[in-house]
Amino acid sequence: MRAPRAVVALLAAGLGGCFYEQPVAPGAAEPVDTQVLGKWKCVNPENEKVETLTVSERPDRRYRAEFDEGDGTPGVFIAYAVTFRSARILNAQEVVDGEPRKWTVARYTLHTPNVLRLEAARHDAFGDATTPEQREKVLAAAVKGGDLFADFCVCMRAAKE
Repeated sequence: MRAPRAVVALLAAGLGGCFYEQPVAPGAAEPVDTQVLGKWKCVNPENEKVETLTVSERPDRRYRAEFDEGDGTPGVFIAYAVTFRSARILNAQEVVDGEPRKWTVARYTLHTPNVLRLEAARHDAFGDATTPEQREKVLAAAVKGGDLFADFCVCMRAAKE
């Protein structure tokens, strides 16, 4: 099932995407995809540790995503999905010590109800784009060209406790 992919994931505290002062993809928050809510066990090719990703729904059509490597300091993102040029994308905002920080974009693919693939915007994707208008233009070209996102991690739904 390739339809709703946004990256809830952007959630990952370690996401290597570009970070900006405002949301990157224009549009209003769409309804939360309830299929991605819950606890996931994730692996990343650059990290040998299995991380726990917990995705929950906020009342404002937003996701709360928390990546926990077991070090006591989980990475937290608040994200929302938009459809931009027929692609579903997540605007994700990093949260540090309860304070909202910068934004990036991500997406996810739910291959089966229990297998989730998360992709983050490539670090170099936006180059020297500094204004929202410039980033939107780059985003449109990258979505069309299919070269905006890179693999971040693959997750399996965690067993219910």
